[in-house]
Amino acid sequence: MDSLIPFFISLSVFTVWLLLLTYLYLDSVRHYKNLSINRGESLDKAINLIFKGLEQLHNELGKEKARILDLEKAQVRNVQKVSLKRFNPFDDTGGNQSFTMAMLDANNDGVVFSSLHGRSGTRIYAKPIKSGMQADHELSEEEQEVVNLASKD
Repeated sequence: MDSLIPFFISLSVFTVWLLLLTYLYLDSVRHYKNLSINRGESLDKAINLIFKGLEQLHNELGKEKARILDLEKAQVRNVQKVSLKRFNPFDDTGGNQSFTMAMLDANNDGVVFSSLHGRSGTRIYAKPIKSGMQADHELSEEEQEVVNLASKD
């Protein structure tokens, strides 16, 4: 009989431990089932709704990334670099009424405008620029300067 006492003590401790674990498990399951989010929905429905929302956000993010790439490709040809210089090409007229302006895109392609103001009138010229260099017409010193300044931007 003496040898059965430790067995019964161990069995009692094991039974109490098993009952405690069962109670804790059932309490956590009951608590999980009672959890609700907005309008009495269960936690499962709320979690599924969150995952669906994340999927939609991921899809929209992919669309926006593609849209941004398209915009970046399209804007390469837009005027991005501008430089202006006023000067006096003739000694007999006062003030810096003449100017040269370069307008270039991301590839340094564009146009340089020159306005020469003299006593008899004002003349305006436009010359194409390719890759920051003259394309068809030779550039004056002022025109080359504004092209170089715009190309640095």
